[in-house]
Amino acid sequence: MDLTITGPVHLSNLERDLGYVRGALDRARPRRPAVIPLLWAALVLVGFSLLDLAPSLAGPFWLVASPVGFLASVWAGRRAARRSGVRDRASARRHLLHWAGLLAALTLLVPLVRSGALTGFAVGQTALLLVALGYWLDGVHHLPANRWVAVVLVAGYLASFVIQRHVWLLVGVVVAGLAISVMPAQIVAGSMTARQIA
Repeated sequence: MDLTITGPVHLSNLERDLGYVRGALDRARPRRPAVIPLLWAALVLVGFSLLDLAPSLAGPFWLVASPVGFLASVWAGRRAARRSGVRDRASARRHLLHWAGLLAALTLLVPLVRSGALTGFAVGQTALLLVALGYWLDGVHHLPANRWVAVVLVAGYLASFVIQRHVWLLVGVVVAGLAISVMPAQIVAGSMTARQIA
């Protein structure tokens, strides 16, 4: 195959062509649907509030809400990928394994709690630290804005050693707000329309 250029190459044409290719790649890149951070913002707000306001309900809430939220997130991600026409199975598998690993790690706290090795306030602190690590790693590998969510989660973890009253409620409100605030970056980047949010 002969790739010899026979005429002059104009920089403006090259820039335009590269701009077109870049735009096509940006549009083709799968994005996280906005319903996922909205769902988790709501779950965090309710679940963290329960830790302060009705601690006996917090454990059962998270035992149900975590797997249901995970499955709803998987469904929303698959639905968004189908609607966009982008099929990146490798990326989808990495996302699935990442968040399933976090869910498994959190589930493995249950034997520690049942055996009495992990009790009281330390259960929430340990879970918060695991979730912070999950968000940090997701921020490193997938969605950079999630590093900020991780930083806030770690700040909440540290605050839980100092603040004794309504610390979980405070952390829940801040984390839920931050999870929602990272959505505009996805929307502005052209990742979704208002129709796709629902």
